[in-house]
Amino acid sequence: MNFFSEKNFAGLKRIIGGRSNDFDDMYMFHLGTLIYTIFVLGLPYYAVFNWNAVGWSNFSSFWKGVAFSEGGLFVCQILLLLFCHKKNNINQKILSFSKVIYGYKIIIDPFVFISISAMDRGVFENIEAFLLTLFLLGIFLHFVLLYRLIFYIKKGMYSLSDKEIKKEKGSLVLIIPIFLAMVVCSILLLTRYADFDIIFFLIAAIALFFYTGNAVCDYIMDAYCILRFPSFAINPPPKQQYVKKKKRRKKKRR
Repeated sequence: MNFFSEKNFAGLKRIIGGRSNDFDDMYMFHLGTLIYTIFVLGLPYYAVFNWNAVGWSNFSSFWKGVAFSEGGLFVCQILLLLFCHKKNNINQKILSFSKVIYGYKIIIDPFVFISISAMDRGVFENIEAFLLTLFLLGIFLHFVLLYRLIFYIKKGMYSLSDKEIKKEKGSLVLIIPIFLAMVVCSILLLTRYADFDIIFFLIAAIALFFYTGNAVCDYIMDAYCILRFPSFAINPPPKQQYVKKKKRRKKKRR
């Protein structure tokens, strides 16, 4: 995204700046995500290791890798909360970048929960292809929304005007029919193989996928602005200082 300059975000600066400069909000996001992970994945993995419902030995190498990755991210988030609680520019950059990573984790965790639950019921093989298709379709739609956001910013149309409202309505028109179609297909196709609770959790996972996937697009733009533009920092340097740096970069490119 090298074609972006700070001018592209002039209309959004009040909104993005408000989110990015709210350090407490970013910190609470990580705390909330940590608690969310404990509730969503804590019980399934506790059952795997202690109740032997599924059994660690029955896990494939892929699912063992998922478990280790989830554990590593869990530990990293604890370290973030312990060492990035002070308000400064470095911690702001770390928390904004990690917010994107854990935003994606929010999306993935329910599918891990559903998969482990289906393994426990012995129906995972019947719904595995369907879960994978739903997940890949959701990822595709997420990148469509991200592309739309980049397109509007690049064209200078993403501003605090009526055009922003039209864009948001356009996103809803794109998402709602697809969401309803995925819910109906989930109910029709899974009633043969899965219990009602798995279907219910899957519908909740789809809803969370669309909501969080749209929010992660904003997280990416927030992190981009914080990492690239000094004026978005909690403690921005004097304006003359980073204006001189910009001029030096332009001279080097020439």
